[in-house]
Amino acid sequence: MQRNKENPFSNTTPEYLSADEVFDLFVDVFTDFPNMEREGHLFINGPRGSGKSMILRYMQPDVQLKKYNVEKINKLHYYSVYVPIKNIQLDLTELDRINNKHVSSALNELLLCLYILQYFIKQLNDVQTTVSKKDLHEFCGFLSKKFKRSDLVFEKNKITTVDFLKNLEDFIDGQFSDFLNYLKNLAFNENIPPFTNPLFGYRDTILPIFNKFKNLASLPNGPIYLMLDDADQLSLVQTSILNSWVAMRSTDTISIKISTQFEYKTFYTNRGNKIDSPHDFSEIDITTIYTTTKKGKFKERVQKIVERRLKLYNIDSSPNEYFPKNEVQEASIKKIATKYRKDWKEMGRGHSPSDDAVRYSRPDYFKSLAGKSKSSYNYSYSGFDQLVHISSGIIRNFLEPASIMYGECKSNNSDEAPITHIPHSVQNMVIRKYSEQSFLEYFEKKRRDQKISADGKAKYEKLYNLLITLGATFRTILLSKRSERRVFSIAFSSEPPTDLFEIIELGGKLGFLHISSIGNKDGTGRTRLYILTRLLAPYFNLDPTSFAGYLFVTPESMERAMHDPKAIIAKIRKEEIEDFFEQRQLNFFRN
Repeated sequence: MQRNKENPFSNTTPEYLSADEVFDLFVDVFTDFPNMEREGHLFINGPRGSGKSMILRYMQPDVQLKKYNVEKINKLHYYSVYVPIKNIQLDLTELDRINNKHVSSALNELLLCLYILQYFIKQLNDVQTTVSKKDLHEFCGFLSKKFKRSDLVFEKNKITTVDFLKNLEDFIDGQFSDFLNYLKNLAFNENIPPFTNPLFGYRDTILPIFNKFKNLASLPNGPIYLMLDDADQLSLVQTSILNSWVAMRSTDTISIKISTQFEYKTFYTNRGNKIDSPHDFSEIDITTIYTTTKKGKFKERVQKIVERRLKLYNIDSSPNEYFPKNEVQEASIKKIATKYRKDWKEMGRGHSPSDDAVRYSRPDYFKSLAGKSKSSYNYSYSGFDQLVHISSGIIRNFLEPASIMYGECKSNNSDEAPITHIPHSVQNMVIRKYSEQSFLEYFEKKRRDQKISADGKAKYEKLYNLLITLGATFRTILLSKRSERRVFSIAFSSEPPTDLFEIIELGGKLGFLHISSIGNKDGTGRTRLYILTRLLAPYFNLDPTSFAGYLFVTPESMERAMHDPKAIIAKIRKEEIEDFFEQRQLNFFRN
C-alpha cells in the first residue's frame, strides 16, 4: 500500500481511511470482536479513542472483501452499513420548538431515516460492481416503485444502474435539504406549518428496503448490520426513536450495532417502554483496563499495531527498540530491586524476594527523587511498556502522543535521516505535556463553554476537585512507608449519596476513572472500584506500571474533596504521613 502521510502514528478518523489503509492498520485482537459480528442488536461501549469507530469501519464491505480476498459480496459473512452520527448535527435546535410529541417524533424519525438512506445509497454506489447486474436491476426497480417519483423511474436498458443510483442519491440529498429549510422556516412562524414532503419511517421505509436488498441472491445470507457510530450524539427524542427500532427485534432483517461513549441518553422508547439486555440487545465494553499479558490483551494489541505501522514505513525496529527506556533510570531501579531480593530473608514483607522487588523498587526510586532535591520531574516516563500503561487501555492515548513524538523528532532532524527511534527524553517531555493537557485543558474548556449551564459547570468543577484530591492522595501514598504504595483506586466503605455518585459516574463516562469491582471485606458481595486513569500518572507524578492497591474511602471524605480539595490535601500532607498510613490503616478516610 502506498501511503502519502509522513507520520506512521497519525491517528486519522477511520471514516476517512481507504479500505486498503483500514485493512493494513487494523489489528484483530479484540476479545469480544467475534461477538460484534454475530446476528443481533448490540451496544458497543467505550470512551473516546478506544477503537470503536475502527472496528465498525473494518466491518464495512469494502474492507471485508479485502479481508477474505474475494470480489463478490455474497462471499462475505454479512453486509453492513456504516453511519457516523458525529459528522452531522442531528440534534437541531429548531426541532425543540415543536411541542407536539407526535409531530416531533415523526420529524425526528424522518431525519434519522434520511441520514441512514444517504449512507446506504452512497455505499451501494461504491460497491455496486460486487453485486450481480441482475440483482442490481431488480433492486433499482424495487426502489423506483418504492419512492413513486417520476424522476426516479428505472427501466432496464433505458437508464443505467449507475445513473439511477446517482439520481436516487440526489433525491435523498434534496429531501434532506428540504427538511432543513422547513426547520429554518419554523423560526419565522408562530404555528407549525404543514410538512408536505414524504415522512419516511423505519418500519415503512428502512425495513422493507433493507429486507429486499438482503434477500438478493448476490448478498450474504443473513441480516444487514446497521452500524450507528457515536449514538450518544443523538438527541433524547432521537435516542428514544432508535430504542423503538431496537425493541422491534427485527434482527432477521436488520441487526443494529450502536456505539456509544457511556453517555447514551435513555433506554426508553418513544412510547415509554424500556429496552433491556439481554432480551432486546446485548452489550460489550471494549475498554481493557489491565495492560499486563496476564489480565488483558491490550499490550499485545498495541504491540501489533506499532509493529504493523513501523513495517508499513519500512522501519526495521521492534516497539521496545523504537520506544527505548531510560536505561540509567532502569539500572537504578534494578539496583534497588536487587537489594530487596538480597535482604528478603531478614527484612522481607512480601511472599517472595521477587514480590518485594516488584512492589517497592520503583516506589523507592520515586521517593529518592522526591527527597531534598525535589526532583520528581527527573523521573522519566519512557519506554514502550510505560507508554502502554499510561495509555490506560485507550489506543488513541498511545497513538496521539506517539505521533507528536515522531513529529518532534522530525522537526529536530536537520539531515532528513530516518527516525529509527524516539529518544527517552522526547518521550518523557511529550507524554508529560499530553497528560497535563488532557486534564487541565479539558476542564478549562468546560469552564469557558457558554452552552453549559451553571449546574453543569458546577458538576465538572466537583469532578476536577475530586480528581486532584485523588492524585495528591495517591502521590502521598507512593512516597509513604506503607506495605502497598502502588495505589490507583478507591472503593467506598458505604453507599455514596446520589450527588457524589453522579460525579463519580461522570468521571467514568469521561474516561478519567475506570469502573470495576472488588469483593466486600465481609464477604457479602462486591462493591464498585474506581480506578484513576493512568494517563494522569505523569501529571500527578505517579507510578503507572501497576495499581495493585486500593483505598477504602468514606463518602463524607469524598464530598469534602469535591468542595474543598485544598483543605483535605493539606490535611493529608500535614500528618506524619509515613507513619499515618502504616499504623492507622488509612483511618483518615474513615473519619
